[in-house]
Amino acid sequence: MDEEGPKLFVDTREPLEIVELLAERGLPVEIKQLTIGDYVIDNKTAIERKSAADFVKSLFDGRLLEQAKRLKGVYQTALLVVEGDFASAIAWRRNPRAYWGALVAIALDDGLVPLFTSSMKDTAELITVISHRVWENHEGKYEIRQKPKILSTKERQIYVVEGLPGIGKELAERLLKYFGSVRSVMKASEGELTQIDGIGKGKASIISQLLDAEFDGAENMQSKLLQ
Repeated sequence: MDEEGPKLFVDTREPLEIVELLAERGLPVEIKQLTIGDYVIDNKTAIERKSAADFVKSLFDGRLLEQAKRLKGVYQTALLVVEGDFASAIAWRRNPRAYWGALVAIALDDGLVPLFTSSMKDTAELITVISHRVWENHEGKYEIRQKPKILSTKERQIYVVEGLPGIGKELAERLLKYFGSVRSVMKASEGELTQIDGIGKGKASIISQLLDAEFDGAENMQSKLLQ
């Protein structure tokens, strides 16, 4: 595939390891902030990736049903990849019937059937196969098709915090619940950030460095006012 050919668009919050694995398999990858979906193959096909634990959790709290409707509302073909040890993720649930009911609702009502992989490597292999299949049968333009959507205040808060390095949906919610607001999260010190389960010293340092870094080309208005 040449540079003018189709590209696989990958959301900025997806793991770099998967991006590298996809590139190793010859896929032309472009990292881009996506509003819906984690991987966009063309204007009709998108993939949402979830860890097995987050998949089960989002099934029970209703979040996945909402995400499925949004994904299918934008893309004709919407695929869900569930990555990790799914059996362990569901083993401790007391009411498996509720899980199956939610899964059936997503498959029958929303047309979103999950595909299961055991690792990031397997996920990359699966996305590669899907991408080649779509491109081989494709007619027309390759582009991202993102419908604008109205986000609730909570969704906007999570979306903003997710933009921090190494912070996914689950960690973003954890940070917001602990600190109470987006502003408080952004003002937190490295020591305060490490109080959150899932954020070690290394990740806290990277976040702090980013928040304190001066923007390239920025004008220091305070210094100008003092002159």
